[in-house]
Amino acid sequence: MSETFDVDDRLEAFKECLKLNIHLTLDAFKAQITKYTRLQLFLPTQRTVKILMDFMNALFNPMNGIIVSSKIELTLDLKTSIVEFWIDVWGFLGMIFKNIFDWSITYERLKVTLAKEISDKITSDLLNFTRDVLDLSHLVLNGMKIIVSLLETQNYTSTDIKLIKETLLKPIVVTLGNLFKWLRLSDSALLISCVDLITKF
Repeated sequence: MSETFDVDDRLEAFKECLKLNIHLTLDAFKAQITKYTRLQLFLPTQRTVKILMDFMNALFNPMNGIIVSSKIELTLDLKTSIVEFWIDVWGFLGMIFKNIFDWSITYERLKVTLAKEISDKITSDLLNFTRDVLDLSHLVLNGMKIIVSLLETQNYTSTDIKLIKETLLKPIVVTLGNLFKWLRLSDSALLISCVDLITKF
């Protein structure tokens, strides 16, 4: 993809995709997120989180994200695409919040059969994955402010905006129950990030 758009990295490639056709790009991501949410497998989920972090930055970064930096008209179709994408992303995050401890237990059992070097790498990978998930959750949640700000600059009534905000909040509330389990995290930095995320809700 980077070669297609003659850019240096995935983040810039995503920006070019969004500039070219934001509808198709959102729908393509939505389809992949839905697939991996259904699979509930650690390794593809781990890679998808990394990719989504770049994509959310390309879309919602408050300084240079496409939603902010481009003069986008939030048509009914685009609003629908963004809301559906948002709902599916939170469904994906909710799946992770729910499964992370089961995945962790599985890998902890595996570690006892492996060499120390490999075992340590598994521990490191799980910690980094947890950190990435929390970072992604913060990115997505911050995107709500961007969406609402965009709505307020266009031809949407206060009633419309209220209804859209309620729609955006629903999938977040659904994930909260599973996120509370993350308060058991033993790593202090991750625990602080988790508490910060919950208080943002």
